[in-house]
Amino acid sequence: MSEGAATLTAEGTILFCNQRLAKMAGLSALRLVGSQFVCLLRPEEQPQFRELVVTALRHDVRAEGHLRREDGTMLPVQLSLSQIPVEESGQGICLVATDLSERKRVEEEVRRLNAELERRVARRTAELMTTRIWRHSVTGSHTICARRCVTFTDLPTFCGVTLNRF
Repeated sequence: MSEGAATLTAEGTILFCNQRLAKMAGLSALRLVGSQFVCLLRPEEQPQFRELVVTALRHDVRAEGHLRREDGTMLPVQLSLSQIPVEESGQGICLVATDLSERKRVEEEVRRLNAELERRVARRTAELMTTRIWRHSVTGSHTICARRCVTFTDLPTFCGVTLNRF
């Protein structure tokens, strides 16, 4: 199983966890059993997790969070919680933690590539606009010059072409 899994009491105490969850947390499974799962999360995510546990007793829930590893690094995870019967108290939580680090790395790469593409499009658009403005100004200046010549002068010819009088 590539996901970490644990059985929690309704209060969030770890009754069982698999080796994958222990590895994700950087701790031994024996050390995790009996501890509060919430202690593995970033402090700012702990209140939300307590709410998730209460909600999970009514229906399945999912949320993203970060496991605080033994070495201090953070591991992005998706937590899925479901209510299960537990012999001691009658209610418990099945928790599955999915490592999101590869997905987050790919998402960041996509964001980086999109930003690069947007910079290239903006640069090319600016180049095209500059070319178009230059062409327009050249064409437009001849048009303006021709209109002025015809409108403000009484020349019978313009650029070698005989003009009709208005």
